[in-house]
Amino acid sequence: TNWYDQSSNSNTARQTTAANQPKIYDGTTGVVTKNGKAGIVGVSSSSRLSISSLMSLTDFSISMVYEEKRYNLMTWGHDSSYYNYHTGGGGRVNGMLNWTSNIAIGDQGHYFLNRASSSAELHMNGSSLATAIYGNTYYFQDLFNAHNNTFGYTAPIQEFVIWQSDQSANRTGIETNINTFYNIY
Repeated sequence: TNWYDQSSNSNTARQTTAANQPKIYDGTTGVVTKNGKAGIVGVSSSSRLSISSLMSLTDFSISMVYEEKRYNLMTWGHDSSYYNYHTGGGGRVNGMLNWTSNIAIGDQGHYFLNRASSSAELHMNGSSLATAIYGNTYYFQDLFNAHNNTFGYTAPIQEFVIWQSDQSANRTGIETNINTFYNIY
């Protein structure tokens, strides 16, 4: 029902419709895991966790640990304009930047997106994959399905953090801490 905000910002993501709730526990196999660590997984294209108020992002960073899924699925964003799109070997932050990576379907990845002063950069598993100039505001409200309940993400997401500030100076330390815990690369 809730993915609790760990900060004081009260941006807990919710899904009140039981049939659309992502799961952390599967009654058949137990806790959802990837590489031995718990995760949460969307169950259908209607799975979505949403925060109550749309977040307007200017300078921001997003860190996400997830399992790569096939193309045409969205993990985060808002409506049909602002979303993170997966291709099973790359992806795009719609309207902002595109990338190609060697992460394959089923691989676990650590994604770190930073946007500061109109300059965006994406790192995957500690390596820079794409840069772009993007001066507009970006928006966030939804996890697992960021494209009007059409392209729901149905693979584990283990960590998702948004900072509403530039974290490029802290990126290496964040990546090291996450990789030490998840042992991704």
